[in-house]
Order: sequence, then structure tokens, then C-alpha cells
Amino acid sequence: MDLTLCRNLLIYMQLPAQRKIIGLLHYSLNLKGILVLGSSESLGDYSSVLNEIDRKCKIYENIKRAKARGLEPLNYPDAQKIASFNNLASSKSRTEIKMADVMNDTVAEELGLAGVYIDETYNILHAIGEFRKFVDLPERGFSINLLKMLPPSVSISLAAAVRKAFDKNEKVLHKSITPRGRVKGIPFDLLVNPFEMNNINRSKGCLLLFIPNKEQLGTAKLVTYTSHAEATEMRIVQLEGELRESRESLNNVVEQVETSNEELQATNEELLAANEELQSTNEELQSVNEELHTVNAEVQQKNEDLTSMNSDMDNLFKSTDIGTVFLDTDMLIRKFTPSVSDHFNLRPTDIGRPISHFANSFGTGSGTLERVQQVLNTGKMLSRELQSHNGKWFLKRITPYFNNDNRINGAVLSFVDIDELKKSEALIKKSREEFKLLYDNAPDMFASFDRKGILLNCNLRMVKDLGYEDASELIGLSFMDLYSKDEQVDGKERFKQFKETGKLTNAIRKFTKKDGTEINISANAQMLYNENGEELYSICSFRDVSDLALAEKKYQDKNRAFEQLLEGTTAGFWDAKIQEGTEYLSPSYKAMFGYKDHEIANTTESWKKIIHPDDLGFVQNLFIEHKASKGEKPFIYQARFYHKNGSIVWVHCNAKIIEWDDEIKPIRIVGSHVDITPLKTIELELYRSNRELEQFAYVASHDLQEPLNTITSFVGLLDEEYVSELDDNAQSYIQFIIEASARMRSLVKSVLSYSKIGKNPEMSLVDCNTFIKDLKIDLKKRITETEARITCNNLPKINGYRTELYSLFLNLVSNAIKFKRKGHSPQIDIAAEDLDVYWKFTIRDNGIGISKSDQERVFNIFQRLNNDDSYAGTGIGLAQCKKIVELHQGEIWIDKSSKSGTEFCFTLKKLY
Repeated sequence: MDLTLCRNLLIYMQLPAQRKIIGLLHYSLNLKGILVLGSSESLGDYSSVLNEIDRKCKIYENIKRAKARGLEPLNYPDAQKIASFNNLASSKSRTEIKMADVMNDTVAEELGLAGVYIDETYNILHAIGEFRKFVDLPERGFSINLLKMLPPSVSISLAAAVRKAFDKNEKVLHKSITPRGRVKGIPFDLLVNPFEMNNINRSKGCLLLFIPNKEQLGTAKLVTYTSHAEATEMRIVQLEGELRESRESLNNVVEQVETSNEELQATNEELLAANEELQSTNEELQSVNEELHTVNAEVQQKNEDLTSMNSDMDNLFKSTDIGTVFLDTDMLIRKFTPSVSDHFNLRPTDIGRPISHFANSFGTGSGTLERVQQVLNTGKMLSRELQSHNGKWFLKRITPYFNNDNRINGAVLSFVDIDELKKSEALIKKSREEFKLLYDNAPDMFASFDRKGILLNCNLRMVKDLGYEDASELIGLSFMDLYSKDEQVDGKERFKQFKETGKLTNAIRKFTKKDGTEINISANAQMLYNENGEELYSICSFRDVSDLALAEKKYQDKNRAFEQLLEGTTAGFWDAKIQEGTEYLSPSYKAMFGYKDHEIANTTESWKKIIHPDDLGFVQNLFIEHKASKGEKPFIYQARFYHKNGSIVWVHCNAKIIEWDDEIKPIRIVGSHVDITPLKTIELELYRSNRELEQFAYVASHDLQEPLNTITSFVGLLDEEYVSELDDNAQSYIQFIIEASARMRSLVKSVLSYSKIGKNPEMSLVDCNTFIKDLKIDLKKRITETEARITCNNLPKINGYRTELYSLFLNLVSNAIKFKRKGHSPQIDIAAEDLDVYWKFTIRDNGIGISKSDQERVFNIFQRLNNDDSYAGTGIGLAQCKKIVELHQGEIWIDKSSKSGTEFCFTLKKLY
């Protein structure tokens, strides 16, 4: 690249990271490429390869192409600057290094040479041969600086030769140096060979070879001095040059110090800005705190409202005569009405106990527990009529209890007193049996007529009842000949209407007997057609209803008694004759919607006008399914109706077809309506409250992350930049802030994850075995540290929400590892069992376990059984597990029979 910009990024990173990034930036630049840094950033040790163009604007030019990517130590100047000479050959093989050492020692010993490697500052890097025979080394003290180790007679000449070699970058030979000192050394020649130690920062070194005084030929330039004074004068010139260089270096240092001061001022301004941001963050946190107080007050108000609603519910339970018991999914008693004491001897202290612990008034053969479990499994209501020990009849109805997410969260067991209804039904049944017996022993009159209404055939009962001797007397007569004079007036019009509809049902007519007397009959007729839809003939039945007048009156009286019985309750009653198209609506039914008895007609169209249009189709479809199943599928629903004042009335309806004809077509259906508007209001309020709480948890968790990130970043920066200026107390305070912020971030993320459960609408087929493999990878460090063992059999593939299910397994397995017993390695066993419509999973461990008293509340949010010092956590994990299981229409619990460790069990419904 020709241009790279990196502004105000490096200041947020530690020094090693800054060095690596500078190296990468240098590697990315072409030769003569430009690098631009921020006002508070610097090159560090890369000033040797990046030339400064503008110090104030921090603009640099690449003057040396990088040979390796910017990774330490290949392109890191510091590492190369401090590396010893031996390290430069580290890439060679050990054999080559060994051969070089042998060569050096042999040459030095045989030829009497000595060699010294030094850097630009005369520091000794390496030495070869017997150096002491050439110069007198000091008896006390030692220095790595070669000039300090040599006597002045040698150091001056040596320094002049080295400086000349460095300046001209070529070998220099100094002849005939005679050491003077306490012990006189042998004269020698000095060969200086300069070389470059580092090709990035261009650091140099040289080899000093001490040669015994004899004629030496070679490629080195010969340097001789006529006298000691001449050498001294040369040394003075060199020192003056070094002094000029020192002054220039000092000026550069002054400029760098000024630049550093400017950078420190910029850093100070940034810290002031950071302080202002922290103050602003503090104000925001105070504002959030005030908002939380407001929300807390609202939640308290909601709690008071819920308490009031609970009181209303309790009063409603006390006022109703319907015995009701609310059970959870484990068939534990949650709540009951006082009226249920007629069947179960329950007290308020029995809440939470299994219903199986109590005997009922119906005996052991009632199958209550089995039917409750069936409702929990299928989600379908079951009803059954039972007779108690005292002879009274009750309608036992078991309905699933649905929560706000429309998931089964228990069952409702209710007992409705139908003793009076059963007595009325017995009377009605008796009346029907009497009527049927009368019908069997006194057959109706039957006849067939052609398309024009001419009698084709008839039975003997018709002959006898009409006073004729033989059927031949009737055959050939028109239906008009059979009618009385009053019936003949409208007879032809009625026959025309019959041909249009093709059917006549229970039409009351008058026939004239042979002797001229008249009888009342009930006529039923059906027209038969050929394949082309053409009329063939009609078949008719005529029933002499003169003798049934008294029976009809009794039947009507019994119906009135039954209706009066229902009118005494709060329920509305309706009775419809389907084939006739008539319907009776009780006064209490009409009063439920604010109408008086005369304000609504007793027709099917009447209730269709007041039902909510969005619910009408659903109710009609449910009736069609009830009729198609021959009454097997219950006709029970909840729907909205309009009150006279325009408000909505929620109604619970329970209806059933009670009469069928010979062709299994419905004749009569009866039903009751109960006003459940108060219950629906409470249900909607609870749903709205839960939605508001979830939305608040999501928004609060999301909005708290940004100030937390700001606090953590600036506290970390403060800890890095001023760690040397802070005392131990200040550093401990900063550490407390960092740890508290980390815990807060973990809690916020947990709350955010909890609020997001169920938001993903897409389901997919997931392999639970893959989950176990993935979580072993994610938990590899903890599994290795604790020596945990995880075993599982062949787990199933299920339809569900992938992310939520993985979180479920990860939470339970990580808890099993975290809550291990001291001195024991965690042993975790995972198994699955097919339960028809559910998959049951068990995750068993050998950890510290959970006491039975805590096994229920451990699934509540923010419930922690251990303090932060012993086991870290937020108290949300198991609450998330419960919510995920309920999302999949299952339940989760802790097996109380486990003797050691903890065994979590949960079910997931087989969703398709």
C-alpha cells in the first residue's frame, strides 16, 4: 500500500499490541509509502525504518522495505537491538556453530592471534584467543566497555582505528602498537573489520583482531602514525567529531522531549474528557436508578393490583357452588374452592400436597388421577358423570390449565352438582321410553303417493284407523280426498311447497275417516328421486296424535320444570331443534347480555347477531366437527359476545347434541353459557403485565451495556496509564470496579438472554448428540481442569429451537461441573427416554446436590443457593432452562429420589 492511516487506535492497546500493529503497518507499506498516526501515538522503536516527515501531524515515510511480516521477533527492532552476536547465528545448525568455534580456537592458538567483537559503543560482545598477552588488563574491577579495560597507550589508537573503520565502512589495519603499562605487552598490529548487526535499525559492530608484530599482507587499508603526538592529534579530531554528533543528538533529544510534552498535554486533555464522560455516565446511572425506582413503584402497584385480583378470585371461589381444585403438572394442589370439601377433605394447609393423598367421595374406582394425567398429556377436556356415596350426581370435568403462552401448566378439576338435572333427565327418559313403547305397540300409518299425490299403497294401521275394510278402498284416492274440508283449502299449496323442498316433517294435519269423523295426525314425508333428479314417488308416515295430547302436555310441563331449574342458576340455557330450525333462549341467557326476555327473539339468528364476528366462524366450525364426530368431540368453547351497552362479554359455552334420528342426523342440541368476563379481564391483565416486564428486561439489559463498556474501557485505560502513580489502595479500588463491572455485564447479558428466549420463531430438526460434542469443545478448559467425565447414550433428534436447546444443555452440564464436591472429579451422565408424545431427558451428576426444600425455588429467576465467594453466577441459568423447556411444551424438575448429587429431569414435546 502507498498510504496507511491509523489514528487514535493504538492508545487503547497495551505496548506489545502497539508494537505488533506498527510492525504490520510497516510490512504493508511500499517503499516510500506514507503512514499517518494520531496526535497521541508514536512509532516507538520503528523510527529507524520510518522517516519522520511532519512531527506535529505525525506523518512518516517508509525508508526500508520490510523483509518479514510485522511479527516479533523477526521485525521487532528492540529484540534485534539487544540480541547478542551469538544470537545472530541462531539460524545456523549446531554443527556449523561448533565447526566455527573449533576453527576460531585453532587459528587463535596456532597463529597467536586474539579477537574481540564490539558494538558501536565499544561494548564487548565476544572474545577469542589469549587477549591478556597483548595488553595489561586491570587487576580489580571489570567492565564490558573495551576502552575502559585498555591502557591509554592502546585505547587512543584503538578508538581512532575503530572510528575510521565505521566512518568509511571498510577494514582498517593499524601497525605497530606498543602497549605501555604496569606490565609491558608484546607489540601487535590491530585489524578492524566493521559489519552490520541489524538490517532494520542499522546497528553496527566490528571485529578487532590482535596480530603479533610481524609483516602482514591483506586487503585492509594500512594506517600508520609517525609518532604518539600524531595519534593524539588524530584522537582529538575524532573527539571533536563525536562532540558535534553528541550536540546534534542532544538537539534531537530536546525536540523529542518537546514532542513528548505535547503528547502528554494531549493525553491530559483526553483524560479530562474521559473524566467528564465518567461524570456524565454517573449522571446517566443516577437517571437509570431513578427510572428503576419508578419501575419498582409500578411493579409494586401491579403487585397490589394482583393481590386485589387474588382477593376477588378468592371471594369468587367462596361464592360459587362448583367445587374446583387447581392442580399443577405434578398433580400438586395449587388452589381450591370451599365447595370442594363435599368431595375432598381439604384444608388451606394442604396446598402443595399431591391430590393422591386424599380420598374422595366417589370411591377408588372413579379413576380421577388417571384421567387428570390423560388431560395433562393430551390437552383435551374430559367430563364424566359420577354418583357420590350419598347418592347425589355430579358432573366431574377435568380441563387443561393453560398459561399465558398457551402451554399446559396443570389441570382444573371441577364438580358440578347435576343431581336435579339427572332427576329431570330420568323423568324425560322415562317419558321417552313410555312414548317408544306406545309407538312399538301402536304402529303409525304408512303410505306412498305418486308425483301427482295419488295413493299407491298403505298399511293396515292406516286402513283400520281411517275406518276402511280393505286397502283397495284407499288406493287410487288423492291426498286431497283424505284431508278434512278445512285442510283441503290450503292442501294444493302445501303439496306444491312439499314438492319444492322434497321433505315434510311433523306437520299436523286433519284426516277424514270413512264415517266422516276427523282425526289429528302428525305427517312426515320424503320425496324420492331417480339418478337424474326426477321425482319418483313419496313415502309418508301419519301418526294419530289425538291420544298423545295428554302425553305432550306432560312432556311440556317437564320441560318447563327443567328450564326453571336452570333459570335458578347464573348460567344461561338454550335448546335448539336443528331440523325444525327453532331455538329457545332462556331469560338468564338474554340477561347475561343486558336484554330482557321479550327483547330477543328465540331464534338462531338472534345469538348470531350479538356474537363477535371474528368468533362466529370458529363456533360454527366447532359445531360441524362435533356433529361429524357423532358427539365424541366436545362442543365447548370460549367466545366474545356484544352486550347491549356495546361492551364485550366473554362466555364459556358447553353444549351437546342429545337427540339423533335413525339416519344419525342431529335433532336436538342443548347448551349452557357462563359469563367469564372477569376471569378474562384478569387473564389479559396478567398477560399484559408479563409482556411489559419482559420488554423492560430487554430494554434495560440492552441500554446498560453501553455505559458498562465505557466504564470498563476507561478504568482499564486508567489502570494501564497510571499504574505506577497509584498506591496499593487505589489499585485495589480499580480492581474492585473492574470485577464489579464484569459481574454486572454478566448479569445484564443473562437478563438479556432470558428476555430473548422464545423470540426466534423458526424451528428445525436438531441432533442432541451434536449438542453434547459442541459443549465438550466449549467447556474443554473446565473439563480438563476438573477432570470431568461426561457420558451419554444415543440421544434423539428433535424438532425445536436450536439456540435455546443448546443453551439448555450447556447450562445444566456447566452447573454440574461447577457445583462439584471437593476432592471428587465430576461424573455427568446424560440419557433420554421416549414417552410417546414427549422425550424425557435426565442429566445426573455426583456434585454437592440441592436440598429438597430448595428444589422448587431454584428455578425462579435470581434465586442463588450459594454466595459469590464459593460459586460464581447470576441466578438466571435454571430460570432460563425452565423457560426453554416450557417453550417446548414440557416441564423440568429435580428428582427427589436421587441419594447423591443432583438429577435434573425435563420433558420436550415432540413437535412437528
